[in-house]
Amino acid sequence: SNNIVIGLLEVINKNNNLPFTDRDLEMLEGFAGQAAVAINNAKLYRKTDRALERRIDELSLMQQIDRELHSSPSLDAALQTTLRAAVSQTQALCGTIALVDTYNNEIEMIWQTIPGQEQIRSLEDMDLRDFVWFSKETTESYQIIDSSVSELSEALKLPVPCETHFLIQAELEANEYVLLILHLESADKLIEGDIEFLVRLNDHAAIALRNAFLYDDLQTAVQSKNEFIGFISHELKNPLTAIKGHADILAKGMVGEINAEQEDFLRTISHNVRRMSTFITDLSDQSHIESKSLRITFAATSANEVLAEVLHTFEQGIKEKSINIKQNFKPDLPEVWCDRLRLIQVLSNLVSNAVKYTPEGGHIEIGAAYAINNWDQEGAAEVVHFWVEDDGYGIAEGDQEHIFEKFYRGTSDHILKIQGTGLGLRISKSLVEMMGGTMWFVSAPGEGSTFHFTIPI
Repeated sequence: SNNIVIGLLEVINKNNNLPFTDRDLEMLEGFAGQAAVAINNAKLYRKTDRALERRIDELSLMQQIDRELHSSPSLDAALQTTLRAAVSQTQALCGTIALVDTYNNEIEMIWQTIPGQEQIRSLEDMDLRDFVWFSKETTESYQIIDSSVSELSEALKLPVPCETHFLIQAELEANEYVLLILHLESADKLIEGDIEFLVRLNDHAAIALRNAFLYDDLQTAVQSKNEFIGFISHELKNPLTAIKGHADILAKGMVGEINAEQEDFLRTISHNVRRMSTFITDLSDQSHIESKSLRITFAATSANEVLAEVLHTFEQGIKEKSINIKQNFKPDLPEVWCDRLRLIQVLSNLVSNAVKYTPEGGHIEIGAAYAINNWDQEGAAEVVHFWVEDDGYGIAEGDQEHIFEKFYRGTSDHILKIQGTGLGLRISKSLVEMMGGTMWFVSAPGEGSTFHFTIPI
C-alpha cells in the first residue's frame, strides 16, 4: 500500500528448460503480492510487539519511580529520583535538575549526577546567572530544547564535555513561580521514545513535587499553629492561676465571711477555671503530640497506686451523682512500665467521661488485671489490662468510627448537652500508644460503654 520495495523474489530455470510464460509471470506476481502482505504484516507485528514490550518495561519502571517519588514527601528526594530515572532511561552521560524561583530569580535547590559515580551531589554554590540556558518565558506546561551551546558545559561545570544537550522546562501548578528544569547531556541524540519518556516522567514528577510543596505548606501551618497554642497556653495559665488562687482565698473566708449566694458564685468560678485549665492542657498536649515533641518519662509504676489516686480524685463527683462504683482489681497487680502522670491522665479521662455520661444512680466498674497481650501481636508480651465500664448513654453507631478524632463529641442530644472539649479520648489513645499499649472500646446506644487499654508490665 506504501509502494515501497520490501523484498526480492528470483526464480531460475524451469524444470523442462522452457522459457517463462505470461501465465508464470501472473502467478509469480500474485504470489509476490501475497508474500509482500505477509512480510509487511510480520514486520508490523514485530514492531508492535517490540513497542509493546518497551511500553510494558516503561510502565513497570514508571510504577517503580512512582513508588519512590511518593515514598517520601521531601522535595529533595523527589528531585533526586526524577534525575536518576531520566539519566538511567536515556543513558545520558550526566544530568542536572533544579527548582528555580522565577519571581525572585533564585535557585531553590539543584542536584547533579557525576559520571562514573552513582551518588547525586547537591550544588549549593550555583548562581542563576551560571545557567545560560535558563529562560523563564515558558509558554507551554513543558518545553524541550535540543541545543548544542558549548557554554553549557562550562556554565554547569560538567566534568565531561558533550555536544548534545537536552533541556525540559516544566511549570508546577502548585506554585506558579516555580520552574522545574531537567538538563541532560548525551553523546548521541535522544530517540523519539526517550523524549516521550521524559515528558511522561515530567508529568509524574510534577505530581510528586506538587504534593511535596503542599506537605511543606502543611508542616509550616502545623508548626505555626503549635507555636500559637504554646504561646496562648502560657499566657492564659498565669491569669487563671491568679483567679483560682483569689477565689480559693475568698471561699475560705480569709478576707471576711461570705454568704451562701457568694459561696455559690465562687464555686462556679472555680469550676470554670478548672474547665479552662483542662482545655488549655488538652490543647497543649495535642499540639505536642502532633509535633512529636511530647516527652514521656518511663519508670516502674504501681498500677494499684495509680488506680487508688484516680478513684480518690473523682470520689466527690461520684457521690454527687449517687453512682455505684465497682472496683475490679487485685491488690497485687504487677508494676507497669510507663509515665506515671500520663497513666493517671489516661485513667482520669476515662473515669471522667464515665461519670459525665452516666445518669444519676448508674453503675461504673473500674478494673485492671495482668494478662498475656492477645490484643497487639507486635506489642509487649505481658501487660496490665485496664478497663472502665459504665451503663450510661452509650455511643451511637454512626459516631463510633469517629470517637478518637480530635474535637469530635458525637451527635446524640445526651452527649451534646454535657460540656467537653472532644480532645480527651484522642489524647488518651495517643498517650497509651506512646507508652507501648493499645486502646479500644465496646459500646451500644442506651446500654453504656467500656473503654479498654493495655500498658506493658
